[in-house]
Amino acid sequence: ANMSGCRTVLTAAGNMTWGKPNASATIIAEIPNNPDKEAVFCYEAGATMFGLNAPARRVGLFLHDVTPTTMTADGWRFFDNAVRWATNCPSLNNIGLAAPTGRELTFDATRSGETAQLNWISTTGATNDHFVIERSADGQHFAPIAKVDGRGEEGEMLYFSELDENPLPGTNHYRLRLVMADGSEHLTEARQVEFAAAKPFSLYPNPASQQAFVDLSAFAGKTVHIALVNQLGQVVRITEAVAGNEIFALNLQGLDNGIYTVALRCEGEHRTVKLAISQRP
Repeated sequence: ANMSGCRTVLTAAGNMTWGKPNASATIIAEIPNNPDKEAVFCYEAGATMFGLNAPARRVGLFLHDVTPTTMTADGWRFFDNAVRWATNCPSLNNIGLAAPTGRELTFDATRSGETAQLNWISTTGATNDHFVIERSADGQHFAPIAKVDGRGEEGEMLYFSELDENPLPGTNHYRLRLVMADGSEHLTEARQVEFAAAKPFSLYPNPASQQAFVDLSAFAGKTVHIALVNQLGQVVRITEAVAGNEIFALNLQGLDNGIYTVALRCEGEHRTVKLAISQRP
């Protein structure tokens, strides 16, 4: 937050929380005259914490129960910048979109385990109608994956957060579409999130018509999520199966002709294969 020295963060006496992080943490601030009581500290994703490795960025902050009601401007600067850093959002001075009226919107996407964390900050307030999160496998053809209603008053800074729990293997491109109440639209720049490339698996026949058969023997006894994704990156069909040693029949009825990706997901492992569907007249 570009602050240094001794900062007053509360307007009245109150309790503060503090911690004793290990050597992997970065210390930002401590309680005055108490160098062993760290008031603001952080861990990068993957850093060693007590008992685990940080699954994503983590921040320790001094807030306690009702202390936000007495926070000073400096206190809120600590809070705002902690949120921006932890969610990997750029500064509001480096926004992803600025509408001609001066309204602001910033959007970012990061990996959180086997999901994609999608965060944005908006001050478009009551003049927005909704947001649409769009995803692409190639950075050119985007498809909507979630819609979030707008809220708030004009100029009010609001934080939004959504998860993509079924990201595509490889590179996922995400962008945010802002739809205003008057029907106008604005797009943010795309953000990329990388996931491990998927292993292939056995599927036949290919091309297929009414059904295809999938070998799930590698996942025996486990629940497997099977998704069919079209060339626009849209999930058109999803099913679950408890894998055994038998061959699983995948229903293709009602799908348009074309090239699809069949994606398997099981306990964090991804596998994909391309499938051509050619329905008989």
